[in-house]
Amino acid sequence: MPAQTARNDGPTDDRQNHAHISPNVWLLVVVTALALLLGLHLVASIGGGDMPVVVSMLNSYSGWAAAASGFLLGNDLLIITGALIGSSGAYLSYIMCKAMNRSFLSVIAGGFGATASSAATVEGEHREIDAAGVAELLADARSVVITPGYGMASRRPSTRSRT
Repeated sequence: MPAQTARNDGPTDDRQNHAHISPNVWLLVVVTALALLLGLHLVASIGGGDMPVVVSMLNSYSGWAAAASGFLLGNDLLIITGALIGSSGAYLSYIMCKAMNRSFLSVIAGGFGATASSAATVEGEHREIDAAGVAELLADARSVVITPGYGMASRRPSTRSRT
């Protein structure tokens, strides 16, 4: 019977037997964690009325990230689609800020530096109107803009509201 010989399929050095994680993987993990923390920090302080602007802004950021990936990979299609998504998200954020009469930076800052007022100032006088009066006003108007959800955006429901 032949003698059994030991097989040596791998390195005998203990240092080479341990799993080695590439520095590129560590860099990816660190950058992902930083992006997560930055995203949470930017979005956490923004009120509910401004959230549609934030969603379109984040959509814009994803487009710019895709375009940057396209440059790194040399993929023209990824560059073009990323630029389209990024620019359309940025333009939509701009339009929504204009519609709410707010600046983009004040929306992104989330009320940072704003002072709380103890009482709101009332401008004009309150007039009650019935359905027939509303119908007459709408019939006489040259143009009417219906903005779904604008009442919530102008009221800022993330703040304390009276019932």
